[in-house]
Amino acid sequence: MKPFTKLTFLGGAFAAALPLALAAADLAPAPSPDAPVPVTVPATDAATAAPSAKPDHSLRMMRRHIALHHLARRLGLTPDQLAQIKTIRGNTHTAMVAIRANPALTPDQRHEQIHTLRAASRQQMEALLTADQQAKLAKIRARLIERFGSL
Repeated sequence: MKPFTKLTFLGGAFAAALPLALAAADLAPAPSPDAPVPVTVPATDAATAAPSAKPDHSLRMMRRHIALHHLARRLGLTPDQLAQIKTIRGNTHTAMVAIRANPALTPDQRHEQIHTLRAASRQQMEALLTADQQAKLAKIRARLIERFGSL
């Protein structure tokens, strides 16, 4: 099959499937009040932005945002817990930017302060979890370590 024919075939299949997918989305039942927190992805212009000398960190931020909401779903976090975790992460980010921008620190001092900050942040976030959520998190971490090595 010629490349153009393949492209036309795939485009036609997509165009035929799109209305069916949209109709199925309209027929989906409404979520229950006990449903986990929905994932919201921040809008970015990463796809339309012109390439620059500096790397675009919006994709990394979007992936972290999605990972947080995925973990929140798996752990069954309440909206209040999620809001507190977002606050802790924001404070950690602000402190990390300040550490990285401090010219008085040696690279070893900077590394040690960042390591200490991350450990303190992790402890604060884990303190918000219930015993059941902490057990679920331990299982998730064990699977990640088994799959990818040390975290």
